[in-house]
Amino acid sequence: MVWIAMLCIMKVRWKVLEGEEKASGTRLRILFSGDDTDCTYVIKMAFKGEYRVVSAGKLPPRLFLLMARANVLNCDILFFRYERKKMSLSARRHEFILPLWIGSSIELPISAKNKSARSDVRRIIRNNLTYRIEDSPSSIENFINEFWIPTIQQRYPDKDTDRMRNGEWRKYRCELLVVQNGVFDLSGAVIRYGDSVPLLWMNGLKDGDLSLWKIGGISASYYFAGKYLHENGHDSVNLGLSRPFLNDGVLMYKKKWNPLFWRSDAYSVLLKVMNDSCATRAFLARNQFFSYYGDELCATVFDEGVPEEKDVPFFKGIDCIKHIDLNTFF
Repeated sequence: MVWIAMLCIMKVRWKVLEGEEKASGTRLRILFSGDDTDCTYVIKMAFKGEYRVVSAGKLPPRLFLLMARANVLNCDILFFRYERKKMSLSARRHEFILPLWIGSSIELPISAKNKSARSDVRRIIRNNLTYRIEDSPSSIENFINEFWIPTIQQRYPDKDTDRMRNGEWRKYRCELLVVQNGVFDLSGAVIRYGDSVPLLWMNGLKDGDLSLWKIGGISASYYFAGKYLHENGHDSVNLGLSRPFLNDGVLMYKKKWNPLFWRSDAYSVLLKVMNDSCATRAFLARNQFFSYYGDELCATVFDEGVPEEKDVPFFKGIDCIKHIDLNTFF
């Protein structure tokens, strides 16, 4: 009874976002409910430039869903983030349940099986990159302040870094892998232990200098971490979490190392397609995603007609690929 009462009192924040859809250049209206980081991600993914908040409010979750599914606000797409242990939702017509995050791990020794990964390894060798391992708290703290936080601020300015700045990392046994070019430190990664598989936890470039990416700063941290962990008896490494959209930059970077993908089930997103428009079709064709079909995790791909075989994505660990023809979907 207490849990039911809490659920009734709890409210979710929502807002309607409107702007020019990136590919079609036509108006797209999104009904969004989630945290600020999720909102920033959706805005960057959906809109070409400027956008505006048309309306906003707070409602109990079930009442919000009633309003959203009735499309009272005449939106094109709904994004609703929810905690799975507090709500259980089933997808209705034109609805999809997405994991909020997708995990990935790679088997060791690390191998460069595709053109992009092999190019990264050649870049590492060509630039004479090497690595060293440090484990002192002061070196890890210095890395967080001078490498990781500046990089996060450059790439994800809305991401909360206070917890790490305030020492949350001290709860775990960690090592620091530093990538260097001669005497100059380019980048690094914090490796976290304690779970069954070591986690490549935080990557960063010196002073957040994104030009260091081009000479192999980040790829070297992946490559050397795999090499170091294998030499120390580990069979795999956890690469951490990525967004569930197939064109997500972090996810696509990790994909080059041929990882095993797996779902992170704490939170999900209800994505509902509410209007058939040029903007909606362009958004779906461009932003394909992982979603649940029963107990299966599938890559959901929107296209017009039957896709060519070369366009079919492959993700190790995914149960199936679900093709949806936009011509017959609506």
